[in-house]
Amino acid sequence: MQKSRLLLWDIDGTLILGGNAGSKALKNYFNKRYGWSDLGSAMVVHGMTDPGIVQGIFDHFGHKAQPGEIDEVLRDYVQIMRANMEGFESSRLLPGVPEILNVPKRQGMCLQGLLTGNVEAAAELKLAHHNLWDDFEFGAYGSDAIKREDLVPVAWERAKQLSGHDFKPEETWIIGDTIRDYRAAKHHGAKVVLVRTNSAKGSTELDECGAELVIDDLRSYDRFWSTIWE
Repeated sequence: MQKSRLLLWDIDGTLILGGNAGSKALKNYFNKRYGWSDLGSAMVVHGMTDPGIVQGIFDHFGHKAQPGEIDEVLRDYVQIMRANMEGFESSRLLPGVPEILNVPKRQGMCLQGLLTGNVEAAAELKLAHHNLWDDFEFGAYGSDAIKREDLVPVAWERAKQLSGHDFKPEETWIIGDTIRDYRAAKHHGAKVVLVRTNSAKGSTELDECGAELVIDDLRSYDRFWSTIWE
């Protein structure tokens, strides 16, 4: 019987790294609108969704968000990024990308999508800058849920609508670079590949969490795909 695999890719720290467009846009926005000039520890970004980042900033400053306020912040944030594309100049593809996205032939059905904390418009800006946006047929985004684990059922539903196949947890792989990617996958019984390419995070917790595969970077093409298809 032909195997089926669903691969759900994180973006920041997994496919690309660098570029200060997002953090710079948020810092400038909160300074101008709310007068918070130093976000400091208020802005926790690794493995978070965009709405979760904004909520964390609000919580840090004791601000109770009004209905629709987080969505408004994120709409403005994306517009600021779009108007200041020079912030993407230092962004780069991580080792092994985009080659890792080429599925080995004659393995079975493999559908690749995104599972990212970025709202969809931000994800498109970041990936289109590297000509990667069209490599993914669908995605589950920070604009769909505030918690990363809640994105997995969204991805399953969209994958089913696209392919007609109801992917099972054991057929589903989440590829990311933080412990939050791991927790989101295991919350639903999915499998995990973690990469140590995010220099802002230590690798010890990745090595110890029990993911199906932990690799230094995505140049490990044969090892990656043999694990996916085993």
